[in-house]
Amino acid sequence: MASFIDNCLFLGLNGKLHYHFTENRITNLDEIPSPYATRLMDRFFDDRLSPMLQTNRGCSFACKFCVDGWDGVNKINSFSLERVYSDIDYIVTHVSKKMHDLEISDLNFGMYPRDP
Repeated sequence: MASFIDNCLFLGLNGKLHYHFTENRITNLDEIPSPYATRLMDRFFDDRLSPMLQTNRGCSFACKFCVDGWDGVNKINSFSLERVYSDIDYIVTHVSKKMHDLEISDLNFGMYPRDP
């Protein structure tokens, strides 16, 4: 039986999508286990896929055409910098020397003071 993390979804080993959504969002994102530190992403370090990292979740804009503009998700919550650095260090030590990309999947990366 798969264990669930509120408001997260994942594809289980059985090929089924597992999820459990609640009204409350996780605000301390460090509570969510890192897919890198838990080694879940190791099999994808294969020279075909670029590693992807998310440093925060949410969007402060209220665009009508985007689901992330909804009032329930428009507050920004961030992973700690220690967590982000730890994931980057893990990626750097496990990715092939042929891979030169790191995808940042934040909705508004570069708009906030802590973004490089």
